Amino acid sequence: MLQNLRERDLAMSKNSLRMGEYGALELFVEQSRMADGIINPVLRDRVFRSIGRTVQIPVWDPNGNIAVTTSRSCTISDAENTSKLYTVTFANVSSGFTMVPNLYHNNEFSYEDDWIMKYRTMEDKLGDALDVLAVAALASGQSQVFAQALGYTVTGNSVQVPYAKRVNIFGDVKGMMRANRFRADGLHIVGNAGCEAIVRNLQIFGRENAQNLDREFAGNRLHYTNNVANATATQTTSYSGAFFAVAPGMVGFLSRVSRPELARTKTAIGHEWGTEVLPGLGLEFGFHYYQTVGDMSAIAGAASADMVCDMKEHFSFGVEMSRMGARWTSVVGRRMSMISSRMKAHSSMTSRPVTVKPRRLSRCSADLKRMDAPLMNSSSSRESFFRLRAGVSSTARTSSL
Repeated sequence: MLQNLRERDLAMSKNSLRMGEYGALELFVEQSRMADGIINPVLRDRVFRSIGRTVQIPVWDPNGNIAVTTSRSCTISDAENTSKLYTVTFANVSSGFTMVPNLYHNNEFSYEDDWIMKYRTMEDKLGDALDVLAVAALASGQSQVFAQALGYTVTGNSVQVPYAKRVNIFGDVKGMMRANRFRADGLHIVGNAGCEAIVRNLQIFGRENAQNLDREFAGNRLHYTNNVANATATQTTSYSGAFFAVAPGMVGFLSRVSRPELARTKTAIGHEWGTEVLPGLGLEFGFHYYQTVGDMSAIAGAASADMVCDMKEHFSFGVEMSRMGARWTSVVGRRMSMISSRMKAHSSMTSRPVTVKPRRLSRCSADLKRMDAPLMNSSSSRESFFRLRAGVSSTARTSSL
């Protein structure tokens, strides 16, 4: 009697976990490492070790009362600046998983296979959570004042883009940013799938086209994420895409870990702490590892029924993160370096009739020949973690935030 054939092929599971795009997180991380950004190396390192303390950053609050006159005088008026303390607020983000090493005895998948799948799933969840926090920070810091809206309507501090002007907004937002007195070259665009679709449509109209639109988005740094919503719950207008435009060097992340993670503490009862860069995110997290013993017979049904007394490993990764923007003491009534924009969908996009008119065969044949002519002429994370537990540091602190 023939038995069933089983052959392990991990490629068949390639779509079981599809890592997302974290465009907003990417923006904050990238700008945190800019030489002219708001996060300097000294601040980053001190904050990383600041657990248990309140972190405050002094910022200028200029009064703007210096006057320009048309005549000279012997009397010079006072115009003293003041300052404020920006208090850094942190959000704790953590996740983890467990492993039962002896569960993989007589199993189709190995311990390493399962560990890597759980680790990558955790990275995806952590990346998405941090991206959601980054999008929320952009929304809370978006400009409430526009020196020049360039003919667009601003509703709820968001530029409303008519369908007919969807191809112009990426160029026009530079003018809005410049009018607000921020650097307009090299803007960072954090958009969703609808934004990406419009950008790709613009790319069709390049320099070889009768209508060249590629300079509308030229010079912008594009980041994509599914966490930028087309509209809020209170908006009834139908939108096809949305994005945030951010001036370069205006946002950043600060992070810190717990005291035992900083000290890389190890106990006699099997608990270990330390820090490790998650390769899928490029961010330094703290970790906690320990072992327990107990009844594992119910963990996997019949496959673990005999495991009434066995060992379990526990892996936890976490970090405290702060999303920051240049001088975010208050955004009320201020021109900010972040502009929110929502692009409206076509009012009859789903109901427009299509009429096909017949053409003479000879003319159609000629068109097909012209269309064909160009075509015819064209020619590992787990190893790093366990090395760290053995006392070998895998990544220097310089890569952390």
